[in-house]
Amino acid sequence: MATLNALKKALKKVSDEAPRKPLNDEEYDDGLSLFAQASGEQTYQKTFIIPQLSELIASLTARDEISVLEIGPGPENVLGHLPAILRKRITKYVALEPSFQYTQSLTRWLSPMEDERPLPSLKHSLVRPAPFTPESCKGQNYDVILFCHSLYGMKRKEKIIRNTLKMLPKDPLGAIKDDDEAIDSFAHFIARYSLTDGKLCKTRQAKWRTICRELAGRDDDRPGHLMLSSTEIMITMTRHATKLPELTALVLLVPRPYKVKNQQALYNSPAAIVRPLDISQVQSCVQWALANKTSLAILGGGHSDHCLWPNVVSVKMGAFDKVYVVNTPQNTDTDSWVVAEAGCKTGDIIKEIMPAGVTVPLGSRPSVGAGLWLQGGIGHLARHYGLACDAIIGAVMVDAASGQVLCIGHVPEQHRPPNAIRHEHDEELLWALKGAGTNFGIVISVTFKSYTSQTFSVRNYGQPNGYNAEETLANVSRDVSSQYHHGISSDCEGGQMRCGMATFLCSLEGVSHDSSKGLLLETVDAIELFDKEMYISKMHGGHGGGKTSAFKRCVFLKDMANTGAIKVLIPATKDGPTPYCYFHLAHGGKAVRNTAPEDTAFGCIDWDFACVVTGVWPREYDGTRISDAVIHWVYRVVNELLPMSKGVYGADLGPDPRDSNLATKAFGPNRRRLVKLKKELDPKNILAYTCPLILIGLP
Repeated sequence: MATLNALKKALKKVSDEAPRKPLNDEEYDDGLSLFAQASGEQTYQKTFIIPQLSELIASLTARDEISVLEIGPGPENVLGHLPAILRKRITKYVALEPSFQYTQSLTRWLSPMEDERPLPSLKHSLVRPAPFTPESCKGQNYDVILFCHSLYGMKRKEKIIRNTLKMLPKDPLGAIKDDDEAIDSFAHFIARYSLTDGKLCKTRQAKWRTICRELAGRDDDRPGHLMLSSTEIMITMTRHATKLPELTALVLLVPRPYKVKNQQALYNSPAAIVRPLDISQVQSCVQWALANKTSLAILGGGHSDHCLWPNVVSVKMGAFDKVYVVNTPQNTDTDSWVVAEAGCKTGDIIKEIMPAGVTVPLGSRPSVGAGLWLQGGIGHLARHYGLACDAIIGAVMVDAASGQVLCIGHVPEQHRPPNAIRHEHDEELLWALKGAGTNFGIVISVTFKSYTSQTFSVRNYGQPNGYNAEETLANVSRDVSSQYHHGISSDCEGGQMRCGMATFLCSLEGVSHDSSKGLLLETVDAIELFDKEMYISKMHGGHGGGKTSAFKRCVFLKDMANTGAIKVLIPATKDGPTPYCYFHLAHGGKAVRNTAPEDTAFGCIDWDFACVVTGVWPREYDGTRISDAVIHWVYRVVNELLPMSKGVYGADLGPDPRDSNLATKAFGPNRRRLVKLKKELDPKNILAYTCPLILIGLP
């Protein structure tokens, strides 16, 4: 199923010379009405716009009387859908609407002859039949300014809406009737012009009908309708919305084009990316956000879907890339600590500390950044030493509430900034950093407890034809008490299941044989181990390193053979939208369970496998119906697994509304405590683009 934007591009690609003309008011209204009738109530009232607009107006607690300027409202004002108690607070309303037909409808709506007035306290109203320009309404102030979703009639759009905070829900559905007349009208509306008569017109019309039917989805609950994804945007602007130059005067601006690991994130069009070079510049970012009542996104390794977000400033931590091995004070349970700055990648850390004979239990991908260890960190050493966040014993962080530099937990003296202070909730902050650490401040560096460096004995097992895939997965699930760390990947190729398993045996010197199977094992060090992950290097000839994009979510599973999870996973793998979709099972247990759920914010410890459901597609299909279908597939599979899961991995989750339900399963028993801490330690929600901490679903 395509988005409206994809449909618009497809319609305009039909490059013939058919004569065209701009839509008149009646044609525009017909097209808009087709879609509004089928999807307007769902989009506006149930999913996003009205709840967010209600919250925005309700937040103006200091004003008993509210003035509103609306740009391009159309025939009916969106304010009419607000609760009555909020509509009563609106006393001044001015609208600029370029359609004369719409201004008449809007005027009648504001002053009905019989019904109750929609804005009962209105003292002043003006509806002008004019487009909006930067010179419109000069010298006038309004409490709320609303721009319509299409921004029609506006020039210099980027200048006008630059630096506003964009809140974007994904994929509310819209529908139009599947008949030629409705499709013709709707296609004109989307393309923004109509066709004149003639042979070319009929040819173009036929092509447009075909495109609409090919790109649209179908829904059994809506027979006779074409389903399209209708992305709605709400932009909130304050008088500080043009303040970005104040920040870029203090902090280096990253030039375009941007480069991040996650290709999906690149489509999010951030307001800017800044790259602080020292702690004081990170403080400047936080203080700027606080002063301008906006939020920041944090860019570390760039794997997150939300490291870049529409019209939001991202703070790139790449300049903080140092790693240190530090001797510990007396009476500690380890010989050395590792201090890693927030711009480091997993591979950088392991490479730097290996010569010292120590290691830290990080993840299995060398390019992943600090978001990994601050939100969990499941890697090759998890069964031996626990999660990456379990090894955190201290941190240096810029406080989200004040912009001050905080020293948290155990930080070696030589790595404490001279202006750092101790927070009054130091222990609570350290606890929160161990699993939910991206939510409470911008971390500068982390202090890890280290362990003796290990050698790994590796062997890959495969069943390329998928023979007895269900039995294989069930047997491995029952064998979780084995000495091995198992990693299992399964996908589908050529219509057949491919199931593979990699075992990683950790020891000080390495083991050359698998005593249980009499098989030779390959011995590698921690750096070489990164290349031995089957799901990265082997599946489909190593598509993990190709020109592909991916989307993933992760759930925790236990006793897979008896919970029905396998019966969800195997059919799901076979019906993936592309042949590259797969799931990866990373074995947990043992040391992961040695930490009580309440000891760290991570909270989810009672599981055998972390099941990473991953959708992959060729990069040339970014932003198309194929990538949309893959993302929908991931969410569908994860939601089917949710009832039998032992939790959800919060590291992947962000502000996408589809993550809200998944977030209720993150952090085990600790969510209420974390929600309370978030309100105390980040009261202005400066770090809004992280795993949601919400009370939904709590008693």
